[in-house]
Amino acid sequence: MGIIAKSGIDLNELENLEDNEVEDKITEIRAIIEEYANGGFDLIRSKQEEEPTFFQQNENCFLDLLDA
Repeated sequence: MGIIAKSGIDLNELENLEDNEVEDKITEIRAIIEEYANGGFDLIRSKQEEEPTFFQQNENCFLDLLDA
């Protein structure tokens, strides 16, 4: 939901768009989601390389990763 809010797409406007325009909006949202996901995977990979046991020995590893 945060991604949709940040995208600035008016969901009410989608009702009045043609199918190809709706597809374009969906593609735009998908691209934003993929960018955020790839950024998160990058952070996880970096932390794993920096500290190989970080995710194995820490119950709160993802919370701690956000604090870093």
